[in-house]
Amino acid sequence: MKLVVIALILLLLGCKSNNLAGENPDGFDIGRVLSYMLENGNIDRDVPIVNQLKTIDYYTREYSEDSLLFPPPSPFAINEEDIIEWVDSEYFPKDSITKVFVRDQLIYLNENRSPTQLVNSDLKLRKFEKSWPGRCYIFYKPIFNQDSSAFILQHDEYYGYFGGGGIHLLVKENDKWLVEKYVHRWEN
Repeated sequence: MKLVVIALILLLLGCKSNNLAGENPDGFDIGRVLSYMLENGNIDRDVPIVNQLKTIDYYTREYSEDSLLFPPPSPFAINEEDIIEWVDSEYFPKDSITKVFVRDQLIYLNENRSPTQLVNSDLKLRKFEKSWPGRCYIFYKPIFNQDSSAFILQHDEYYGYFGGGGIHLLVKENDKWLVEKYVHRWEN
């Protein structure tokens, strides 16, 4: 197992394709962070994928008059059936990869969507602090498809009073993780 992880890390670090799990349009180097997560066991490939409905907490964002984001209130819960219903609605983007990935293959790991505690103050990510001083990054549990050939990785980044976040869809092709799509979710 360790050899597979090391090989994947070397592939991620050694390949320089434009589509490789590398920088997104905002300059965030997902390849370096993903390599670190794999190296330190934050993405556990040995954890069995559980095929059951899980609850996810969502909330509506509210801003103050000076455009500051209020803390989230008590959330309401939805599950995978609600997501599938949303996918079928007229408001969901109709591109095939998103629809197929979410509706037909989305299965959660054995925990709810929650931070993996990959925050520079918690794990002392010294090598990232040099590149991104004064910033804090939070990564959420990756969501894999059934055959583990693709996953969604969500991250939030905070710098001072500002922040932003996005979602990466990574697809495995020829033993390389490629960023298939990046969606910028929010910015404050």
